[in-house]
Amino acid sequence: KETSQTQETPLTLAALQHSYDLRIVDTTRKQQIDLTQVAKQLKNADVIFIGEYHGNNAAHWLQAQLQYLLYQQRPQQILSMEQFTRNEQPQVDQYLTGKIGEQELIDNTEAWSNYKASYRPLVEFAKLHHLPVIAANAPADIVRCVGQQGQDYIKTLNDEQKQYIAKQPFYYESAYLEKFSGVMHIGREDTQNNHAENKALTPSNSFYAQILRDNSMAQAIADAYQRYPNHQIIHINGAFHSDSFLGTVSSLKHRLPNLKIAVLSPIQHPLLQDISVDKPLLTQGQYVYYIADVPVDYLNTKNRMTAMQKMMERAKEKAQSCVSTLSSSPMTQPS
Repeated sequence: KETSQTQETPLTLAALQHSYDLRIVDTTRKQQIDLTQVAKQLKNADVIFIGEYHGNNAAHWLQAQLQYLLYQQRPQQILSMEQFTRNEQPQVDQYLTGKIGEQELIDNTEAWSNYKASYRPLVEFAKLHHLPVIAANAPADIVRCVGQQGQDYIKTLNDEQKQYIAKQPFYYESAYLEKFSGVMHIGREDTQNNHAENKALTPSNSFYAQILRDNSMAQAIADAYQRYPNHQIIHINGAFHSDSFLGTVSSLKHRLPNLKIAVLSPIQHPLLQDISVDKPLLTQGQYVYYIADVPVDYLNTKNRMTAMQKMMERAKEKAQSCVSTLSSSPMTQPS
């Protein structure tokens, strides 16, 4: 007797051949497409999240190519970036208008160390075509201090400082807390017990720092959309902020529920190995794109632990200066 159910054929993609190679899957249609097709499908989107693995240059190549293709269709475009913080908007604007040079921009902000290699092409394209660039993230020192002291830290901020974080700084969905807790291995035993007893997870200070970033970026995007309602916004962030439509995406939908939002999510895969698309990964965005794995930083466990310890010590030193002042830029009204 024939069954009504049909077995779905797994989607297999050709192997990645080099470090800038990529494969894109339309998760709705469950088929491979190219960047030109992606751009055409995204013509009417209000906000496009392009998730990245920081430092994977294939992701940055995709971002630059898609930025160009989308501009060809809709020249009214805005670039929004996790990589600059909201208090740094004046310096970004000064650079775009030719009042300061690139090194001055880097020196006067907390620009990421890979700015020139990874984000320069995006900013230069916006500058060339006179497009707004939104410094979207929450100030690093506020995020750092929330991570150490918890959500009550923002009560120590003055009104001027509060302009650089979201009006609802700690909105989140329970699925995001569950995902964060699992990935970060925070309270693993407690997490398992809570699941077993069907209890809610308790947010950690690290999670509050994470959602402060998410909500502040969402607020910046929402403000930009309301200021430029006919523009298409491209937002660049680490994949965790937008995967599965959580994080910054859900925070933005909370603020502007009628927005047409699209998400592109990266997946790293070894070179020269055929790609068998895992069905659960298709929930990460309207599009997932496969890019090459980057080399492992440390094979020696002792060296890896030493590096992690040094990183934690540096973070602890910075956190000791948790006072309600913003050190990275003057207190000017954000645009």
